Amino acid sequence: MAQKEIVLEEDISGPGGEAEQAGYLVHKLIIAGKRGSPDRWHFRRGILVIIEYKKVGEHLSGNQVKRIKELREAGFTVHVCETHDEARRALKIGPYA
Repeated sequence: MAQKEIVLEEDISGPGGEAEQAGYLVHKLIIAGKRGSPDRWHFRRGILVIIEYKKVGEHLSGNQVKRIKELREAGFTVHVCETHDEARRALKIGPYA
């Protein structure tokens, strides 16, 4: 059975998670009128890392595809992570520091 998305998100980006331990300021943003915004926004030393967490094999919703496309067209990188290691790699933490 695949791991639940919330477990992955909380382990890496939740309060006291690996991202905070690595010095990131982490926000879970809910943007009015913008359904499908990525799950977590990570800030550290002038760098922004945006992550949408998904359960292994789960697809992005139409709204998520739209929001990620908007952000990428605006010049931002948005990572879609299904595993702890993918998120660590995106954040350059742990063995990927």
